[in-house]
Amino acid sequence: MARLDKHFFDVSDLARDDWREKVKEAQKSQGIQFNLENDDAIEQRRVAIDTPEDAFESAKDGKPVNDKMRCKCELCAAGGDWQQGTYYFRIQKYEGGGPISSGERFCIIVPREEGNWWLMRTKDGFVPRGSDEELRHDWDEEKRACWKALPGLLRQYKDEKAKKQRQATVRKLLRLATRILGT
Repeated sequence: MARLDKHFFDVSDLARDDWREKVKEAQKSQGIQFNLENDDAIEQRRVAIDTPEDAFESAKDGKPVNDKMRCKCELCAAGGDWQQGTYYFRIQKYEGGGPISSGERFCIIVPREEGNWWLMRTKDGFVPRGSDEELRHDWDEEKRACWKALPGLLRQYKDEKAKKQRQATVRKLLRLATRILGT
């Protein structure tokens, strides 16, 4: 029997499209709008994040053990030629700490004040300033600020997702109880 090449097909376009959809969902849910015309990966890191809410009982001594969530994180910058670039993270959880949210292993987080200092608030959320505006950039400092903020932003993202899932479960239970009780 012939060996099959697992990498026979180039699926990079599918991956790019999937990430782009996730970015659009994140823009909507996080209230930050920026163009994806110039969308480039800048830096990659593996990050271990403490997730005390996911502590579990150790089989040895029964003491809570802090489980670390391990993620592959890619810092990206995107924006149209007419606007300042906006940093965001592509994240894939690969070990520990439970899912980011129910069954979710991939997410997008867009820092606001943490590294994206040129974002401005509008009535519809946050948008980057125009590229014609004179802004002083220390790109290295802005990237460091994004990476430094990432663990807290990921914990916050995970907590918000868990809260929304609990609220959805309560709503479903209330609808079910209403149907059963006929009220």
